[in-house]
Amino acid sequence: MRAPGPAHEEEVLGKAYDARLARRLLEFVAPQARLIALSVILMFVVMGAQLLQPYLVKLLFDDHVLKGDPRGVAGLVLVYLLAITVELLARYGQLYSMEMTGQNVILHLRERVFRHLLSLDSSFFDRYPVGRLMTRVTTDIEAL
Repeated sequence: MRAPGPAHEEEVLGKAYDARLARRLLEFVAPQARLIALSVILMFVVMGAQLLQPYLVKLLFDDHVLKGDPRGVAGLVLVYLLAITVELLARYGQLYSMEMTGQNVILHLRERVFRHLLSLDSSFFDRYPVGRLMTRVTTDIEAL
């Protein structure tokens, strides 16, 4: 059995997935619930706009092109362009809200870790190299 120490702690922390750690991250994700909900709603708007487009093309051909009726083509084209515009705007909003969620979570996590490092006794920094601590802090949070 290995003796507890920094090397053993790194090995335990290096596991690919730990449900306990994932639950601890919920503390940082939960305040972003509105942004996550907005992103999910916008995802459904994107899907709806994408599904509408082939249907509009079907209507264009079945109701107007094959019957030789040019009336209504302009209206369908406008609705098709509107569907594309709605899809693109909703996709932009979805990506923006998810990026904002991720940035906010990482910001709060970094603030918490920084406050914790500042609260440590100076003797702690005598035992562990500061460069190694800072490397671990930045790379571990960035990996999340």
